[in-house]
Amino acid sequence: MEHMMVGVNVELVAGQIEYRTFNILNDVKYMEITPKPKIPGFKPKIPPNIPLFHTVYGSYLVLHSLESWEKMLRDRGFELSTPSYLVNLRMVDEIKQDVYGYSLCFSDGTVVPVSMNKVKKIQRIIEEKVDL
Repeated sequence: MEHMMVGVNVELVAGQIEYRTFNILNDVKYMEITPKPKIPGFKPKIPPNIPLFHTVYGSYLVLHSLESWEKMLRDRGFELSTPSYLVNLRMVDEIKQDVYGYSLCFSDGTVVPVSMNKVKKIQRIIEEKVDL
């Protein structure tokens, strides 16, 4: 039970707020920081700078900083792919490169960015399953 946590679903389910308990190591694909609005005066549905967990069940808000999660999970197969994304490398299928840079790809089609300076380290971990 040490890797279990509760999150609040981003979307209402049947008009109700949904809370779900999930296993961080098995259910979380990646985490990101909610972005700041790019349009002045626009009020987003979710406030900026909140950790958002993308799980096999959907997207959930959890009130801890991404930095605190990174410290807790760095030895459990999670790695910052960019300063705003913490990725469960157990769930990554491959790294792809296109004209925009590199991305981490999941089996369900989800794609998240990866910084150039992290590509080699993440590729090595995925290929060798080091520390996973």
